[in-house]
Amino acid sequence: MKGIAAITALLLLQHLSAFAGETKTVSTADGTYAVKESAAYSKKLPDKALTLAGITLGRQSLFDVRGKLGMVEEKTANGAISLCYESDNASDKTAVVFRAPDMISGVTSFTIYNDRGNIPAAQACAKSRYIHKQIATGDGLNLGTEQKTIIAKLGKPTVEQRDRLVYVFSFKEAMTDDEMRLIEKAFQGRNADTHPEGYYWHRMTTIEIFLQNAEVTQITVMKSGEA
Repeated sequence: MKGIAAITALLLLQHLSAFAGETKTVSTADGTYAVKESAAYSKKLPDKALTLAGITLGRQSLFDVRGKLGMVEEKTANGAISLCYESDNASDKTAVVFRAPDMISGVTSFTIYNDRGNIPAAQACAKSRYIHKQIATGDGLNLGTEQKTIIAKLGKPTVEQRDRLVYVFSFKEAMTDDEMRLIEKAFQGRNADTHPEGYYWHRMTTIEIFLQNAEVTQITVMKSGEA
């Protein structure tokens, strides 16, 4: 158990700082971006911004997603498991994919597609009445919104490209007492006294928005465990 504790503590320490330098590489389901520290927003988003169809990132698992939206075959790729759901209206091509590292951990991201044909890899999607073109996050992000409306709502994008807007939100979150004790036990001499603010995680949330003719066609919201 001591060996496991030491390894775990080392992993904790490896994630003590986000944006350690001037620029950090941020990856989403559909892109990789070089993000300047000064361009990221230093704030924590409310849960409603991380919620879709009653599923909140980090709070519900893929088992919970199945429980609400229905059974569907999971797809495993690039170290993650995903579940796909599409509208039960034949004339509505809207689809949503939820992702997590496994079935029992908290969901880490979701993507709303205006056309299930845009899902990068072939994936079986279950039909659900909860999925439709009016679907929106808890704070009102939805398909078809004009680019200028998104910018008015979220502010200047962290990264702006011809066909997409990327927003990065980074914030510090204090470690639990158990996490701090684990580090102090495994690494004698490295304790909170050497860190005026104590030990903390850097958390990060990314919102990636694809555009066509200045209107939203795809939205991904992703919450990282440690940034």
